[in-house]
Amino acid sequence: MQSRPEISSMRTFNFLLAFPLLLGGCTFTKKEEKINVSDIVIPEADHEYFEVENYFINWNSILIQNKDSYYVYLYSTTCNHCQELKNWIIETALSRRDIYFVKGTNKDVIKNDVSDTIGAINVSQLAIMGYPTLLKITNKTLVKNVAGNSKIMDLLK
Repeated sequence: MQSRPEISSMRTFNFLLAFPLLLGGCTFTKKEEKINVSDIVIPEADHEYFEVENYFINWNSILIQNKDSYYVYLYSTTCNHCQELKNWIIETALSRRDIYFVKGTNKDVIKNDVSDTIGAINVSQLAIMGYPTLLKITNKTLVKNVAGNSKIMDLLK
């Protein structure tokens, strides 16, 4: 017995809708807090990630930068929350010069609770809750691990 064409195409359609999420879309295991738009100062310029290409690093080098204290911003180009924060984070990075960028991949370790990552001194101990995430590194040790636009903005104030 053959399957009905409309059912087969519906299965394909559902898979195509879910597929971008499997390839590194927004990943949050907890509901993100809503940001009050009036609290955000949106840069007038449209920024692109190539403007901070000198600050791109990969997952394996998150804890080994040559600074005593710095931040690492993990993002996905398919994440709506990351897109909302893009102009602000790039402008902030250009003025501060202590923020590194890691483009998310489907190999990043995603967990519900990242409290056990605080104190990590090796990337094998790292995990994130989703994109966007901001890590604060001091003396090659993870001291903060926050996810979501409002928490990232609060940490960089």
